[in-house]
Amino acid sequence: MVETRFEFENKASEPIDVYVEPWPHRFRLRPGQRLEFRYEAAAEGDTVSIYSHDDGITLWTGVSGDAEFLIDGENAEHRSWED
Repeated sequence: MVETRFEFENKASEPIDVYVEPWPHRFRLRPGQRLEFRYEAAAEGDTVSIYSHDDGITLWTGVSGDAEFLIDGENAEHRSWED
């Protein structure tokens, strides 16, 4: 297993929704907030695909196991789908 980490910071002047699949989660980031996504990749070379769309961005992973979601360094899984 390879520990993997992805960070996204909202540098826009408006909130942005970040969707994380396949769980599914949606995190609304206010301007200046940072989402950190940590997980154990099955093997080196596993990728996270990033798609932009009218509703925000989507991170699509091949991860089916446990992952950790942090907003500004604090556990954020309970904030999924919160406005």
